[in-house]
Amino acid sequence: MTLAASTGDLEVVRCMLDGGADVDAVNMAGYGAIHNAIYRTAGRAGGAAELVGLLLERGATPDRATGDRETPLRIAAGFADFEVVRLLLARGVDPAPLRWTPLMDAVVFGSLADVRARLAEGADVEATDAWGRTALHLSLQAGDLDKRDALLAAGAALDLAGMDGGSPLSYAIVPSHPAVLAWLLAQGCDPEAPNRYGQTPLMEAVLAGAVDAVRMLLEAGARADRTDEYGGQVITEANDLEIVRLLLAHGAGIDAVNDAMRLRLFGIADRDPLDLPRKVYLAGKEPRFGAANPEVMAVPFWDAMVRSRVSAYEARHRFGDTQSYDTPVWCFARFGRTLTALPDGRYVEIAGEHEDFYDPDFCIYNDVVVYDGAGGFALYGYPEEVFPPTDFHTATLAGAYIYLVGSLGYQGTRRAGQTPVYRLALESWRIEPLATHGEQPGWISRHTAAYDAKPNQIVVRGGKRITSDQDYVDNEAVYTLDLATLTWRQSGD
Repeated sequence: MTLAASTGDLEVVRCMLDGGADVDAVNMAGYGAIHNAIYRTAGRAGGAAELVGLLLERGATPDRATGDRETPLRIAAGFADFEVVRLLLARGVDPAPLRWTPLMDAVVFGSLADVRARLAEGADVEATDAWGRTALHLSLQAGDLDKRDALLAAGAALDLAGMDGGSPLSYAIVPSHPAVLAWLLAQGCDPEAPNRYGQTPLMEAVLAGAVDAVRMLLEAGARADRTDEYGGQVITEANDLEIVRLLLAHGAGIDAVNDAMRLRLFGIADRDPLDLPRKVYLAGKEPRFGAANPEVMAVPFWDAMVRSRVSAYEARHRFGDTQSYDTPVWCFARFGRTLTALPDGRYVEIAGEHEDFYDPDFCIYNDVVVYDGAGGFALYGYPEEVFPPTDFHTATLAGAYIYLVGSLGYQGTRRAGQTPVYRLALESWRIEPLATHGEQPGWISRHTAAYDAKPNQIVVRGGKRITSDQDYVDNEAVYTLDLATLTWRQSGD
């Protein structure tokens, strides 16, 4: 029941309840269906009111606390899902944990006349609730501009610190209120101000799936390429195709798009459930190199893995192949691969690795997958001597070619002082190694690369290098590769 509520699917929950599911079932942490329903719909249009209403009608306990002492009321109020708060209070839940004043109650549930009446009575406009919100903050989260104006006229101050030490822009993002957000931006609120958890307003908007808020924040100068405290990119958290496209248009790195959204970009609507005969799996499960440059790899199991993105472990268990782990299972759930968007709407994914070196399904790949953007794709393989297994490289589009720079590769193949560079022709999908010279970055990986068209150069920054002692050290220099002369030059910029 708790899992069903986590989907946010009203009909799935209704079907389970009709089938006799326990509406008050909880998971190991004490979270029940109501808790999960509110979390699942946090910040979304409409909130969780309809789903929570159904659960309450079927007898769910409205004030059950989790092991962390979280109650439905506290969760709903924290996310400003005020319709759920109204439902819970109507069921007799104690409002005391909210620490709302009569003015706050009027702001959330009353009329403009009610707000003015409380103000006339001398209500404290700077009093705060359990989340540190004032009545003005609650008016912003409710999206009520008239009440906002009444509070401002009564002397309420806009706290530029906002919740969690961040920007008050958060009040207009969860839930999303574009008119309020526009006003806050006009007041000078910083679209880049992170909260105490390192989240910027743009990160919050992406997580909430608030398309309008994402667009407005980007137009106000929010950085689409900003990373969190762990190095994660905001676009990785995007699960709305329109948001993904907005972030890409404003400079987010396409390599960080998650698998679900990649499939949407490629025109592949749903992940393949691997509904294949076992004999198809057995015939195609082992990785192999291409025999030509390129060879079209017409392997039905591989095609299914491209569409499914499941792990090799999952595929093994799906087909009952758990007796021997002598060879890895071919897999497309990879790290260190690249994704390149072509001007004609096609996309190209290149190589990458699956799992770590100690895993039986660890494998570094050397293939290229070209997507037509309408659901179709072609998978190309290459001889190992033409294009070795490659991961954590960069793929840079320049004219009619994609230039592949760097790799981590298998231990024993890394050559300190040498930089692997390959050129992929878009017309034929043929790959050729390039002999470069000059001040090379060496065996580099996890770096960034960008094409500078005017001097016809690729600029390489950051990442890690392999030293002559096979140590893995930071790359602190900037390198440029002249594509006309294939000459590297180092600079300190």
